[in-house]
Amino acid sequence: MAPVADIFIPPRQKKDLQSEMDGENSYESDDVESEEEDDLEEASDQLKGIRSSLHFLDDCLVVRQPNGRLTLLGRSLKPDDPKGFVRRPRAPDLIRYAIRPALHLTLHVETDYAKAVRLLETVVVMLHGPRPETSIASAKEADFPLPAAMGLKHWRPASELYFGRGWMESVEDEELLLAAIGSTEDKVLLGWPDFKAIAGDKRGLQWWRRGLELMGVAKLPRIIVRQVRGRPSAPFKASHYKLIVNSTTLPAGLPKAVEPYWHKYLQSIEQKKANYASTYITYDFDYVAWIEGLEDERCRSAVVDLILKYPESYQIYSATLHRSGSPHDNASRHDVLWVHALRSEEDWKVFRSADGERVRPDDLWLVEHREKGPETRYAHLRNAAPGFDKHQSLLTYLGVSRLEDGDAKRIVKELHRHSLPDTFSPGINRASES
Repeated sequence: MAPVADIFIPPRQKKDLQSEMDGENSYESDDVESEEEDDLEEASDQLKGIRSSLHFLDDCLVVRQPNGRLTLLGRSLKPDDPKGFVRRPRAPDLIRYAIRPALHLTLHVETDYAKAVRLLETVVVMLHGPRPETSIASAKEADFPLPAAMGLKHWRPASELYFGRGWMESVEDEELLLAAIGSTEDKVLLGWPDFKAIAGDKRGLQWWRRGLELMGVAKLPRIIVRQVRGRPSAPFKASHYKLIVNSTTLPAGLPKAVEPYWHKYLQSIEQKKANYASTYITYDFDYVAWIEGLEDERCRSAVVDLILKYPESYQIYSATLHRSGSPHDNASRHDVLWVHALRSEEDWKVFRSADGERVRPDDLWLVEHREKGPETRYAHLRNAAPGFDKHQSLLTYLGVSRLEDGDAKRIVKELHRHSLPDTFSPGINRASES
């Protein structure tokens, strides 16, 4: 028997709401139904098949009138009181206290995978409801396990999974994502054909994809953002009005393989100006950001392709370094960790040029469309590949030069690379001579 606090009164059915709207069996009552509870009307049919797992009150107890409002018995069970005998079937409560435990039992005791998918379907119905905000927050907090590509016996938290075969709208994006993830099948969601074989044909691909994405499954490499304020050891301290490294401890939550780049990141900021001389004054970042997969040489190029193709998902470019405990004291802006690594690592040749070659960002150029092509005077420049150059402000931030902004050193470097000075305009040659 379930604990009393985990027993729910049945939600109103769709017909109950229609009856109330038509004025049938209505009466004055102190019982005011919750808007959150009304969201479950869409899921009422789905809940019928799994209600025994979710500990709904037995039907022999009449707690609702024909119009869906609570009876005297229903109100006496105090569903709105935190210490009441039953709970109202609000979506967040069902997700936290009913569906999540039921899914755990189904997977680890009953091993009924079809039933587990039906439980997930109930959650997705709530996420597609008219007011899904609280349901989305609860579903992400619950971090539901989902079947991984390794097979139905392997379920992983949604926050660790990426969409697998057959889920993406674009085949190119699917291949890029799988390359960015690597060969670890425990990070990939079960392919759509196998998932559909269990879930059935009632719901379509887009319906499931949207719901699982709201639950936490990713379609792009995740950006890992970690708050670092308040750590016992801040990364910097003051010394004679200069910043010196105080602690090289990698922020919690970042992959261990990121540690070498973290140390270089700290070294790049060391010796910058501080407003204090005392070594008791420490400095900390407001956050640290990294993109999953950049630390893996096998995945890095595909990760960068997806960053440049969907730059709107990666808008965290800089972070603030400030005096610990005083966000506005001696604050200075710096590139975030992932940006610094892409700009500074000499052997990271991961930016795709128009000719298919992989180069560093400072070997790439942004050229106006009218100047592109084999017959133009800038044909020998390495242009950013089409489709990966639409967010020019991000590319320039990462170190790619606009032709009109290129400095003399980069232009001379390009001339030496080709030994073809005549391919450049007189204006550019004059700039290189200066």
